[in-house]
Amino acid sequence: MNNDINDEIGKNLLKKPLIIFKSGEDRYGKDVTLMSNFFDQSIFSLCNYKSSATETTPNDYNELIGVILKQSLEMGEIVEDKKTTIIPPVYGLNDEMKDKLLTGMYKVNKSSQNEIQIINSMNNEIIQPITLKRVINESNVYNCISTLLKMREVYNKLINLQQIKDNQLKPEIANSFINDFLFARDKIIEAESINDFNQRRNTLLEADKYLEKAIEFIILDYNKNKKIILKRIKNSVMRPFIDKFFNRIIADLQFFIQYVGVRYHLLFYIMNTDALRILLDKYKTIMDDFFVGNEQKNKKILADILQNYYKYSYSNKDMWFFLKTRYSEEINLDITNNKNIYFFKFGKENEKKKDEEG
Repeated sequence: MNNDINDEIGKNLLKKPLIIFKSGEDRYGKDVTLMSNFFDQSIFSLCNYKSSATETTPNDYNELIGVILKQSLEMGEIVEDKKTTIIPPVYGLNDEMKDKLLTGMYKVNKSSQNEIQIINSMNNEIIQPITLKRVINESNVYNCISTLLKMREVYNKLINLQQIKDNQLKPEIANSFINDFLFARDKIIEAESINDFNQRRNTLLEADKYLEKAIEFIILDYNKNKKIILKRIKNSVMRPFIDKFFNRIIADLQFFIQYVGVRYHLLFYIMNTDALRILLDKYKTIMDDFFVGNEQKNKKILADILQNYYKYSYSNKDMWFFLKTRYSEEINLDITNNKNIYFFKFGKENEKKKDEEG
């Protein structure tokens, strides 16, 4: 396994600490189900890692981007359509400015000076200048953000279908991979305060061992639950027994994607390209197994089984079908992403601003 920092990006990444865990719950909590998805923070951070991977593009601004940018400003969240992704700053607008954008008192505007601004709709007073940047397509940073965005979409759709609850997991199973994840988190946080980048990298390699162990255990549990589901379906043993294993395999997928996202960002940060490739192969193997199966061998596809037997609510009816279709057409890692990925900072490009990302 190659652990060398093998290009200039790796050296630049290590000049800043790796920040994945921001909230108090993320940093000090013990219940992973109460923590954030971690994807958003990773994506925010990656936008600021390497200036040469981005370019200032006020000329890209158009009406469509303006609409999406306004949505991102209002919500403080990543907003996407088929061709564009807008990523907000780590620290967004205050509530007053959000409310005034929502009510139309403020609007997003491209000025004649080729700048983007939030202005007062009544008198055109400039409230906040904005620098819009595009992540350069084909750059390592672009590929990393694109991959995390795809993982994030699958994860969020699974969470929307079913929130993880403690009682869905056997205590011995949860303890096995959650404890390893918490050990990894503590090592990542410890590395934040280490100034020597070689020592910081070694601490992160320790964290990676825990993450790898946690992910491997989730894969084992996923395969065990899959085997039980396929056996029970074949023998027509159904509810309420089978529902328990539906819940478990969904929880396995949620934890798996979440942990893979954290490890992916860590490995990208330390530029361990061999381990990155292996990790993505594992991710693709599990996702393809769930959504695609092995159709050549006429094996049942788990996503189809859940589509047929899952206890839907009115708001999420047929979501397994739609998620499977979405995965096949847009968000599996084999599909090239040609989206424009933008992020924005408050202030003009030439203004000296406090770094927004630790």
